[in-house]
Parts: sequence; structure tokens; C-alpha cells
Amino acid sequence: MPKQSGMLTLEQLKAQATNNEVNTVLVVFTDQYGRFLGKRLDVDFFLESALEKGVGACNYLLTTDMQMNPMPGYDYANWQKGYGDFVLVPDLLTLRLASWLDKTALVICDVYADERQQEKVNLAPRSVLTKQVEKAKALGFNLKAASELEYYIFEQSYKDAAKKNYQDLAEIGWYIEDYHVLQGSREEKLNGAARQHLKQSGIAVEKLERGVGAWPT
Repeated sequence: MPKQSGMLTLEQLKAQATNNEVNTVLVVFTDQYGRFLGKRLDVDFFLESALEKGVGACNYLLTTDMQMNPMPGYDYANWQKGYGDFVLVPDLLTLRLASWLDKTALVICDVYADERQQEKVNLAPRSVLTKQVEKAKALGFNLKAASELEYYIFEQSYKDAAKKNYQDLAEIGWYIEDYHVLQGSREEKLNGAARQHLKQSGIAVEKLERGVGAWPT
């Protein structure tokens, strides 16, 4: 059984697919900006094909700017070489519910050079992290990590902020509010939802408010 609420075993995913509790699997990898990119797959296709063969994705995804424009100057992938594909291979230890989405599971993938799944793409962030973890283990260390999330909350939506060129945005607070329970209550609609969805999706959370933190297991 999963150690953390929200995590799924493969058998649990199959059972939830049969019961129509999950009909979509988000197959994702981490790009160089720390974002999840990937594909939404029908759960049956994921179980019958993608789980074994992986999922193809274009290698330009590791050479873009924040607006997803392919950038020149990369040796790994560029217009001169022609953009090819790499293969996303699910790591079932990361399989979990995406509780903020309807009937959706999420799995993080390793990025492999091709369908033979023999060589990882070295510059993919997860490949870099895996190598560092392996080196630490070889030295006798057991690594643990925690995330301290810091962010600003504005009254405008992302779309409206973009229209204003991210200028003159109205912050939800108007004075120093660290650990401020009253102001935190005003923001609970957002922070509370994030806190609960993290927990329900297999991420252990200490707190998420003024002075925030989410701790992955």
C-alpha cells in the first residue's frame, strides 16, 4: 500500500480505471525551469502501451525559453540538426492522484534518448538529480529534501496580468504580514486549496500560509 495518502500503486490505478474513478493519466517530466511538461493519456492507453513503451515527446522541450519558443545556441537540439524525439518512461514510484483535476492521475517520467530505453538524456533535470542521488548513496549518505515555497498573490488573473505586461498589479496584502493569521484568513481560499490538494496528491505538508512549506516524502 502507498505510504502517503494520494499515492497509487499500479494495481490501484487499474482498479480505479475499471471503476471509472480515473480516466486520464498525466505523463510528465521536469523541464529546465522546473515546470511539468508532458501529455494527457487515456488511462487504458497508458496501461496497455505507454507503461511499457514510454511516450514520445519532442526534444526541443529542453531548449525553449519560458514562453516555449525554441532557442538557438543549444548543441543538444536545434534547427540545424532537426528536432527529434526523446522518450518519457514512467517512474511508478511517483504515481499519484492529481486531486485538483477530475479523474486524473499523474506520473513523473525519466527522459530517455530513444525507444530502446537504454540511455537517459543526461541534461534532463531528473537525470542530473538521479546522478547526484546515486553519488551521495555511494558515499554513504541518505538524501532528504524539503521545499520552501515563496510566492506573491495578486488580485489579477494570470491573463489579466499578462495584458498589463505585469506592471502595476494589485497585491492581495498591503503591509508586512509574515505569520499574520488575519491576513492569512483572507488568502485561505487559495492557500487552503493548495495545501489540501498537495496532501491529497501524496505530498506531505507542514503548512502553507504566511511562512509556507510543502515537504515531499
